[in-house]
Amino acid sequence: MPRAPGSATLLDLKAAVGASGWIESAADVAPYLDDFRRLFHGATPLVLLPGSTREVAEVLRICSRD
Repeated sequence: MPRAPGSATLLDLKAAVGASGWIESAADVAPYLDDFRRLFHGATPLVLLPGSTREVAEVLRICSRD
């Protein structure tokens, strides 16, 4: 099972996508936790909404370092 990202990693991810590129309130994250068939339910502290390929690349770089 994957481990949860640390607080420093979450801050780096937020910085990578900018102020409008992430959501973290439970109500806003909830729609992203179930697959379209409603068979699987996930958990996450943060949903990222990158706006460019550069931001996607930076998110992947951050995720691969930990």
